[in-house]
Amino acid sequence: MTGSLHESLNARRKELGLSKSALAERSGVSCATVKRILGGRGGVLVENLQAVARVLGTKVVLGESVEVETVATIADLREQVAMEKAKRLAALAQGSSALEAQAVSSDVVESVERDIFHDLLAGSNRKLWAV
Repeated sequence: MTGSLHESLNARRKELGLSKSALAERSGVSCATVKRILGGRGGVLVENLQAVARVLGTKVVLGESVEVETVATIADLREQVAMEKAKRLAALAQGSSALEAQAVSSDVVESVERDIFHDLLAGSNRKLWAV
């Protein structure tokens, strides 16, 4: 990525359609720290910078200069997040069914996961990135 560190990270965040608050929640970094990082202000821990970069599918390389490397395409990252969320939601549904003594086959669970996965990718960024 070209440009300054904060410009590169902020551009990537916008490409993903990820709000600053969602980025903070997904990275485990406070919203104020995310705003400092994306605003180019100093005083942030390297661990926090790396956590934000990881959520964005990038890596911060420290050396003579600081660079941002892309480690996942936007499409791959969206698909990864959608699949993780689909599996989590399907597991919740499966758990609810088990509590009601209604067995759910693995084929049905996989079908539900696929449907949720496609709905997340086709839907809004807000729905995809919400934790």
